[in-house]
Amino acid sequence: MMAVGDHPLVGQWRIVEADLWDHGYLDLCGPATVTIGADNRGEIAFGAMQASLDLSYSPSMVFFSWADRQGAPRQTLGA
Repeated sequence: MMAVGDHPLVGQWRIVEADLWDHGYLDLCGPATVTIGADNRGEIAFGAMQASLDLSYSPSMVFFSWADRQGAPRQTLGA
């Protein structure tokens, strides 16, 4: 089994494209990025949003979730 620290997606990644937002919005407050840590934690920042992520890993994907301001869980799949 692969150690999480050796996962190929661990690191900081630049978000350069999104289906819902144009490039100008993505970089509104700074470069749009997602950071995938080896400690089941991460961060995402784009537009006017910055959030901490809870992560889980498979051999080829990283799954992430967070809660909105009302505490409702949100879940997304990252590749």
